Amino acid sequence: TDIYRAARLVAHKAHRRLGLSATPIYNYGGEFFHVVDVVAPGCLGEHSEFIREYCTPEPGGKAKLSDPLEFGSYLRREGIMLRRTRKDVQRELPELTKVVHEIAADERVLDTLKSNAVELAKIVLRHNEQFRGEKMQAAGKFDAMMRQATGIAKAPYVIEFVKMLLDSGEPVVLFGWHRAVYAMWLEGLKEFNPVLYTGSESDAQKQETLRAFTAGESRVLIMSLRSGAGVDSLQGCCNTVVFGELDWSPGVHEQCMGRVHRDGQD
Repeated sequence: TDIYRAARLVAHKAHRRLGLSATPIYNYGGEFFHVVDVVAPGCLGEHSEFIREYCTPEPGGKAKLSDPLEFGSYLRREGIMLRRTRKDVQRELPELTKVVHEIAADERVLDTLKSNAVELAKIVLRHNEQFRGEKMQAAGKFDAMMRQATGIAKAPYVIEFVKMLLDSGEPVVLFGWHRAVYAMWLEGLKEFNPVLYTGSESDAQKQETLRAFTAGESRVLIMSLRSGAGVDSLQGCCNTVVFGELDWSPGVHEQCMGRVHRDGQD
């Protein structure tokens, strides 16, 4: 990717390189090569060698680590990766509790998409190689359409669930993805003065959002699933997050929970 090429260019000029992350990889393990190769060029050999030695190729050019535990042991044994748990550095946090709560959904929202969904599904299921590009585009549209529809269908019930938490005195960070869903949450939770922290706000607006929430002027912080990197103030005022919409990668959920489950959380 362009990000990888840019990272390599910057790293090439640096005398010292250090990669820091609580979740170094949360997609296909084969992506580890491109992360490590920027920090320590050549330590895993050529890309083809890495794939042959450590991975199981998948359809579409992706690759999974065939033995993640062994690969992790190799990285630590060779001094390529250093891992320290909170216990190792005497900075343990209160235990993180995850609760999966099933809610209803407004089936009428999904019913309105039925005809479009069927047509897109027919395109995706075509076997003719001639339509490969069209199939990929249709699959993307189908996924996006169904994800947003699911968020909208669940929104009224998410609102009621969050209200239950708020009525018990808990401020809440509410994670989602679609603007249409945010609009419903903002309206349904307006009595609690909800504020937004997504990809659409300016830096100044985001800082004001954090100030209002941490000062208690807002009881609900609506945050995009992939926003908030580097935010370090929520743990002082909140210990409850709700996923009103889910990301396709569980690693994102871990990062989102880490917005409040971090040093300073009591």
